[in-house]
Amino acid sequence: MTPSQTVSREQLRAVIDDEMQQWDNLVAEIGLSSLNQPGFMGEWTFLDVAAHLTAWRKQTIDRINAAANDLPEPEPALDDSTDDVTDATNQHIYEQHHNRRAVDILHEAHDSYEQLKQSVDALSLDDLADPNRFTWSEGRPLSAWIMDRSFFDHFHEEHEPEIRRRMAEIG
Repeated sequence: MTPSQTVSREQLRAVIDDEMQQWDNLVAEIGLSSLNQPGFMGEWTFLDVAAHLTAWRKQTIDRINAAANDLPEPEPALDDSTDDVTDATNQHIYEQHHNRRAVDILHEAHDSYEQLKQSVDALSLDDLADPNRFTWSEGRPLSAWIMDRSFFDHFHEEHEPEIRRRMAEIG
């Protein structure tokens, strides 16, 4: 990242806050009565999708926190090395969280954005701007992932359209 591309922690936090607000708005739009209805991703409920997204986000946060504490990057608990392995991992997440209370799942989902902000705050500005700091970042700095919202692409590209489709169906 060149000096002209340097971003501040405040800018990064603002993007994360905006993503958190979008998430909270979506939860409010869905409403408590629809959280457990199937069909938000195949037969999954919205709560199943929320737990899925949170589990993957927490894994990335753990990797960021390791870097902030000068620890080796932890072995990923969730594996996305192939489509079949990813499907099995996602099924495991589903089985772990499917019967949990809505309030707990939604709290963890919301809290994961707060944890991401704390993780960003714990990194040095050099680490945030280093394109090689994280093995999973495909040669891009974490700050770029957050600023252009690539960090949140999995949700916006893969899940949000299905969620909105299902919301339209249930009215």
